[in-house]
Amino acid sequence: MLSVGGILVVGSQQGEIVAFDFAHPENVISEFKVNFAPRAILHPATYLNKVLIVGEKDLELRNIRTTSLIFSFITEDSVLFKYIQDRLNEKASYINTDSLVGHRKGPSKVTGISLLVAENSPALDVVALGFSNGEIVLLNLKQNQILQVYQIKDSKPVSITFSQTDIPLMAVGNDNGDVVIFNLNEENILSVMKNVHKSSVNYLEFLKNELVLLSGSYSDNSLLMWQYDDGEETKFRILRKRSGLSAPIRKLRFYGDEGHHVIASSFADQAEIKDYFLWNEGFEGNFSMVSFKFV
Repeated sequence: MLSVGGILVVGSQQGEIVAFDFAHPENVISEFKVNFAPRAILHPATYLNKVLIVGEKDLELRNIRTTSLIFSFITEDSVLFKYIQDRLNEKASYINTDSLVGHRKGPSKVTGISLLVAENSPALDVVALGFSNGEIVLLNLKQNQILQVYQIKDSKPVSITFSQTDIPLMAVGNDNGDVVIFNLNEENILSVMKNVHKSSVNYLEFLKNELVLLSGSYSDNSLLMWQYDDGEETKFRILRKRSGLSAPIRKLRFYGDEGHHVIASSFADQAEIKDYFLWNEGFEGNFSMVSFKFV
């Protein structure tokens, strides 16, 4: 789902794309179908009435008013098709493998490549595409050209975000709970933040015009705020952390004379009892987190 100006664009697993008038949802602007299940819908900046529809093995630029297909980026005449074929054939003849930035250089040994995540960059016409082989491709949509290829080691990218400051950074969250920060000017890794979440880092976002990063995960039900700090070994330090129970809530009660505290408990591999204060996170705390087996 994507909001573009006054238009709400919604995609279904059956490949149906519907554009609604945001102010009048009963008015359908357009509807069409693609031959794949959309994983994401992006609106590149300055692309009037155009959206990028992302699938596991498809990437299409469409006009949401006329429903016309403008360009398919994974076809035989596209650079992404050549990229995927070269990776599958364990060679990369059309790009210099020295341009790979990350833990490992050279072609990856993969049995198949799928597109996992896509994100707009601050640069016009440029999007980041994360693939299942651990590579992140910066693609120029207008020129159909791969600008840079980055790589994370032994993991898959699941979230990407870009800073909008004088220091151009790209943060990538993987399925192991790590966040890797790349410096796009120097084309190297600035920081690797290990195990910041229990598993997949499902959400990443730099705040506008600030080197403040938000990371979130469904696995541990937490949201972290990170501040850039050149004195830190990882270059980022935690400013705030908000977390809920890691399993579904089984019981919840208000307590205290004014009813400003909430006690909640879960029932999973770990027993959790947590105190939430409605007005100030500094007064929250965990009463217990004990591992045991239920019989």
